[in-house]
Amino acid sequence: MNKKSTIITWSVVGVIIIAIIIIAAYNHHKNSEMAMTQSGSSTQMTEPTPSPTPTAAATPTATGAASLSYQEALKKYPERFQFNSCQGTPATIAVRKNTPVMLDNRDKVGHTFVADKQTFKLGGYGYYVFYPETVGNLTVTCDGKNSVTLNVEQ
Repeated sequence: MNKKSTIITWSVVGVIIIAIIIIAAYNHHKNSEMAMTQSGSSTQMTEPTPSPTPTAAATPTATGAASLSYQEALKKYPERFQFNSCQGTPATIAVRKNTPVMLDNRDKVGHTFVADKQTFKLGGYGYYVFYPETVGNLTVTCDGKNSVTLNVEQ
């Protein structure tokens, strides 16, 4: 083999090795994001994980973890606030104490929500169902901004 052939061969091998490393790093990153999205957490915290179409996600509730697809959650929890750029709609919801309320992050980035003295970190396109226990008008904030009001009745 001449010197030019050897250089070309080693160059091709080097490019292939670099491509394999890049693909492995990308797959590892995607698998880490998927694991964070699918794992339920008893501390009510999840990492931001963008996903254009919500899929099954672990949703911790007061009675334990339950896995529902986003579409199933929309049907099961009609009382919900949807947040887009931390702007919640509707502006006010009235519910009875311990009625499940869904916080629905419609952004591709994660946000921190506070409701009824509880903090929730929702990833992109994530949701969380909580059960308000405090009677009265509760402010639900998104990243520290007053966003919506939850009127909890006895």
